[in-house]
Amino acid sequence: PIDKLTLKLSYLHTGDRNLQYFSNTSFETIAVDASAYDLVNLLGSYQWKNLKLTGSLNNIFNKEYQAIAGFNSIKRNYQIGVKYMF
Repeated sequence: PIDKLTLKLSYLHTGDRNLQYFSNTSFETIAVDASAYDLVNLLGSYQWKNLKLTGSLNNIFNKEYQAIAGFNSIKRNYQIGVKYMF
């Protein structure tokens, strides 16, 4: 309904899987079972004359997950931006 507004809602489902990482202490590859997770993100932008406003809200439901063995997941976060075109 608003010409200059763009919204995008994305959904990612990752099923149960096996992750592996290399241990620096035992010098072996360690297998880890990782459970399924779902992520929902929202992105938007609005163009007004020479000004473009952008923003995103990632991991809306603050889901804890493991994408890479041994690393923490990214919690809910947001980004905002302003762009002026001459």
